[in-house]
Amino acid sequence: MIYDFSKVILTDLEGKEMKGGISKPLGTSLYGLAVKDLELTEKAKAIYNGLEIELESKQLEVLKEVVTNPQAGFVAFAQKAILDYIASVQEVQKEKETPKK
Repeated sequence: MIYDFSKVILTDLEGKEMKGGISKPLGTSLYGLAVKDLELTEKAKAIYNGLEIELESKQLEVLKEVVTNPQAGFVAFAQKAILDYIASVQEVQKEKETPKK
């Protein structure tokens, strides 16, 4: 599936969009913590640069593990925003694949 993590929107306590986005910290964390998968480190660079990437299911699971890893330093609301974005992309893809009656 294709993901563009620059589309992840972080909001503050008042519901206002926060500046900065999540691409750079996510790319950095994935690059540092996913050292066993060379292809994934290249995808981490693309995430860092705000590019679209295609992730296989195994790579997506590694990314989710990184996001929820305390060493990555993502606070709960950032984790939720990333995981919600992933779920929304998967839902859209599922709808596209479901035959219409």
